[in-house]
Amino acid sequence: MSLPYPSVLTPTQQIMPAKVQANMDYLAALETRLAAAEARLIVMAPLVSFREVTLAIGAWNMVDNTTKSVAHSLNAALISAVDVIIYSDIDAFTRQPLYKFGAYYIGTSEILLERTVTPFINTAYNGSDNRGYVTITYATGLT
Repeated sequence: MSLPYPSVLTPTQQIMPAKVQANMDYLAALETRLAAAEARLIVMAPLVSFREVTLAIGAWNMVDNTTKSVAHSLNAALISAVDVIIYSDIDAFTRQPLYKFGAYYIGTSEILLERTVTPFINTAYNGSDNRGYVTITYATGLT
């Protein structure tokens, strides 16, 4: 009886089964590692939660000062989000998110706020009242 394939395999054909087996072993090892990681995540998930703290910015004459520091007592590595709302001096309803016209930087003990030129350089932002609020979202349950 004659085989449809040559009885002598070429070097490439001899290597292929070993490569296929090596790839299968590698995939099996990855699946094992993934299952172990998923098990750790399932155990850790209930231990991690997020909280928010809102801090007053305080007086900030944005015409004369480009930056303002707001102190915090959080572990900076656990901070996941920062939201900054700037209030106008004209009325309590005019509010601007800082991200549109400035930036913030997370430090180890403070959030540094920085404004750009527009729209904060006018008399609506040069008073001595509280300039707005910084809301910080941070993780708890991690060490």
